[in-house]
Amino acid sequence: MIKLKSPEDKIGYIYYNTDTDLYKLLSNSKYKDHIKFYFGGTAQGFESDFYIVENDPNVSKEVYFHDLYTGVTRSKKASLVFAPVQVGNSKILPKVDSSTI
Repeated sequence: MIKLKSPEDKIGYIYYNTDTDLYKLLSNSKYKDHIKFYFGGTAQGFESDFYIVENDPNVSKEVYFHDLYTGVTRSKKASLVFAPVQVGNSKILPKVDSSTI
C-alpha cells in the first residue's frame, strides 16, 4: 500500500488508543511520514487513497461508526478495518507485527 503512494500522499489512520500494537508499529515505522494520524473524530473531510480504521472496544458504537463512515467514504481505493475479536468474555484487538504489514 505504501509503495504505491507518492511521497506527498498520506494514508489516513484513525485510532483511539496510542497503546495498541498497530499504533506503535505505524508510529515507529520507517513509513510513518506517509501516514496521517487522526485521533477518533478528527478525520472528517480528509481524503486519501487508503484509510486504516482501528476500532477500540472502549469506544462507543456511535463514535466508531462515524469514523468508519469517514474512512470508507473518504478513501479513494480501499479501507482497512482493524476490529476487536471476541475471545471468551473479552474483546481484544488482533496482534500486529511487522511481518504482517
